[in-house]
Amino acid sequence: MDDTVTPGTALRQLRLAQGAGLRELARDMCCDPGHLSRMESGVRPLSLECAQMADRCLDTGGALTALVRASYGQRGYDGQAEPTGGLLIIEVATPEGEIVVPVPRRDVFMALGIGASSMLPDLHRTTVAPEAVGELDKALEGFRIAARAMPPAQLLDALTGRVAVISAMRRKASPEIAARLAITQARYAEFVSWMHEEAGNLTQAVWWVDRAGEWAHASRWAPMVAFTSVRKSVIATMHTADAHRTVDLAQIALHTDGATPAVQRFAAGQLAYGHALASDLAASRRALNLASSYYQKAAVQPEDELSIGAQSVLDHDPVELNWAACNVFAGYGEPAIDVLSPRMNALKGASPRAYAIHGARLVHAYALAGHPDEVCRTFAEVLDTTAVTESATARRELGRIRPVLTSRWPRRSDLRDIAHRLTVLA
Repeated sequence: MDDTVTPGTALRQLRLAQGAGLRELARDMCCDPGHLSRMESGVRPLSLECAQMADRCLDTGGALTALVRASYGQRGYDGQAEPTGGLLIIEVATPEGEIVVPVPRRDVFMALGIGASSMLPDLHRTTVAPEAVGELDKALEGFRIAARAMPPAQLLDALTGRVAVISAMRRKASPEIAARLAITQARYAEFVSWMHEEAGNLTQAVWWVDRAGEWAHASRWAPMVAFTSVRKSVIATMHTADAHRTVDLAQIALHTDGATPAVQRFAAGQLAYGHALASDLAASRRALNLASSYYQKAAVQPEDELSIGAQSVLDHDPVELNWAACNVFAGYGEPAIDVLSPRMNALKGASPRAYAIHGARLVHAYALAGHPDEVCRTFAEVLDTTAVTESATARRELGRIRPVLTSRWPRRSDLRDIAHRLTVLA
């Protein structure tokens, strides 16, 4: 796997997600295919002009342009080294054209924390058209696809800038558009929370979950209010292995008024994880049966139902992957191997991040099942992909393997080397 991760990586993910060929997109962009390929692979930087053309061709709501502009912010808007705290490069689309504003990060976070958009310079000039909400939603889907391969730190500035823009727009918009923007802002905040979690910053992850709940409550969007408990349950599962908190938060989400079947499916899956962490696979299986019933109900919801949370990148019931994780959490390898092993190639092609997380579970399953050679065969590539995507979740999953290796195969030098690398990783 190419270890160069740039905005061009996001362009490749977006192109593949839409089923567009390299030559096809190059033709639409009036660009040489070889030049486009070099930008996708990171040999050449993705220029602002090419990002804008690709956004138009792929209809991404400006996600690529935002990522390229955010990369300017990492070295300062004028191309010089940025001061401590740094700048966010915030873009605002208006009927008269785009406004691009460099804003100190500390001002943005303070403004979002207290709801004072007046602290964001120049954003008061925004004009809010109904189409703006749709463009913001398209951009969010573009960021979600980009996150399949890009490190979260490279997405956070662009995402935070969009949240700041939405905050200012809400205060300029009509009541109807402001309500729609509050929902969009809550969706962005939930995704920013996940990116902070993937970056290993759990304090920021919880802060953004709370913002998502606050903005969802303001717009009376009950499903997202319920989902904030799911997000906190996920953090308890993946990063602290806290069975009781996982179950308690999942129960809250399940029984929150207005929770949709899609949200309840996530919550039931978390309930299963909590029981598995407590080594109760029978209760875990019952919870997954409940999750499956909610999944079937969610599948027949109206097509315009807003998506919440991470969506499965594979075309099959994600409850199967939940069952694999439950078995690993409870200390059983073989059932997880049966589910995960046949799907790894598809996961790798669809989402390197998902491949890293599920691949770490597969390595753990091989260790639990007593297959040391398979541990060695799979570990290196999973570790490389984890490094490229900078997935804190995958790192946590890999860290759980070390005690199994040191207790079962203390004399195998190759497994001692892996255990040492896991110590360094932790």
